[in-house]
Amino acid sequence: MTGARSRGRSNLVFVESAAGRSGMPAFRRAAELGLTPVLATADPARHAGAAAAGVRIAVCATGSPGTLARELRSALDGIAGVTTLSRSHAVAAARAAADLGLPGNPPDAVAACHDRARLRARLAAARLPSPAFEVAGPDDDLDSRVVTALSRIATPCVVRPALGGPPGAALCETFAEVTDHCRKVLSSGPGPALIEGYLPGPEFGVETAGSGGVHHCVGITSGGAARPPYATARQPDTVTRQPHAATREHVFPAPVPPDVADELTATASGALAAVGVTDGAAHVTMRLVGGRAYVVGIDALPAGGVIPGLVARACGFDLIDAHLRAAVGLGPLPLPGRPTPGGRPAVAVPRQERWIPPSAIPTSP
Repeated sequence: MTGARSRGRSNLVFVESAAGRSGMPAFRRAAELGLTPVLATADPARHAGAAAAGVRIAVCATGSPGTLARELRSALDGIAGVTTLSRSHAVAAARAAADLGLPGNPPDAVAACHDRARLRARLAAARLPSPAFEVAGPDDDLDSRVVTALSRIATPCVVRPALGGPPGAALCETFAEVTDHCRKVLSSGPGPALIEGYLPGPEFGVETAGSGGVHHCVGITSGGAARPPYATARQPDTVTRQPHAATREHVFPAPVPPDVADELTATASGALAAVGVTDGAAHVTMRLVGGRAYVVGIDALPAGGVIPGLVARACGFDLIDAHLRAAVGLGPLPLPGRPTPGGRPAVAVPRQERWIPPSAIPTSP
């Protein structure tokens, strides 16, 4: 690892957090908290914007969780915390923080969020609503595994990499489609393929802030989709699109009735407890089917993209601030009153970055 040494217990290390929509505000917020932001990266050329803004750069093997803490310890004095805004580096950051004896979520909990197969198993053990699933690994008899899966899971079903990444999620309707996409997943990365039930209901994100295992709902985000947010296996040119590619807009707070908000919030809190997430901001992706909230995924960090800005605009709460405070052992600032559909909703259309008034927001059923 290279980089200037820094003294004083004030360094907050960001593991591969790009200087993008959330990155630069996070670096600035760290400085406002009296911390020195340090960007740990294996490729400083990818983060020229952060360096140009005066963020300290530490070059290290961020892809090797077992050695990251050791390299950070050898180069920086007084590390106050290790965190990230990158989903793909969340496990490495949690592991480094734990190895250094710093605050943060348990690495096993963060790993369970990152690995959809482990997440599904923990949710099932806690008897929380989540899709039926089957895991197909590289050493399995794939045809037999798919036969077993389709004996329990109705089609169409979703096939995705358990660890994320290419070739993305696909909505599959036949044995051949499921098998074909499983093969693509298994040939593209180290993790298994996850075959799971398709949830046809509307998608929501529950934004939370936690401290000591107690999670509070900051609010609920809804996403409007032009079509189910999965590529179709019959359209090879679209199968690699990310699951959110069809999303048109996000709305915060989601215009949902109180009973729906309670269902989403209670299930999200139970899911965070089931996987062991204890502190900081989290984003729980859910679908509402038949009045029940089903957990799709959990990120043990703030939602990406436009959502933190939506939340701040609508209710004044800073999810990034809550995330950074947790990384250095500070509790989050007091939460705002519970957002309601009548309280200044903010809407973002990602490509256009425009805000529209509450009167233009349709009410969810």
